[in-house]
Amino acid sequence: MTITYEYEGALYVNLTNKCNCNCDFCLRHGKAQGSIYTQDSLWLEREPTRQEAMDSFLSRDIPSYREIVFCGYGEPTYRLDDILWLVDQLKEHFGDQLPPVRINTNGHANLINGRDVCPELKGRIDTLSISLNANNAADYVALCHPIQGEAAY
Repeated sequence: MTITYEYEGALYVNLTNKCNCNCDFCLRHGKAQGSIYTQDSLWLEREPTRQEAMDSFLSRDIPSYREIVFCGYGEPTYRLDDILWLVDQLKEHFGDQLPPVRINTNGHANLINGRDVCPELKGRIDTLSISLNANNAADYVALCHPIQGEAAY
């Protein structure tokens, strides 16, 4: 099971397959030819525990990476509480040597978690990369098929 993996000098973290969207362009639909993102390497048989994820981090030279990126085949904010716990542990362990932390997300963390999570990110997450994918709600729903419908836009 691949939890952490290296790509272009960054350490990527794969915690879940869960996603609230079914985007037409998603690599989960077999569009990964020539990509590092193939079902064989990233599809999780089960979600790793916090400790398994931490063990995967600790098996690596964390200060050597340019950044840590939570992403994977699913929407990482389904595991937001675990991400925050992991970042807290990493900050405690590595201090100022911890590289910047980013989350690649569809931007639905508040919908998924049923609360405003933004205050919880302060001091933990340095960057959010949000996939917008459309410039209006109707096009977004047609392309990304979120289970929350237009509310996800």
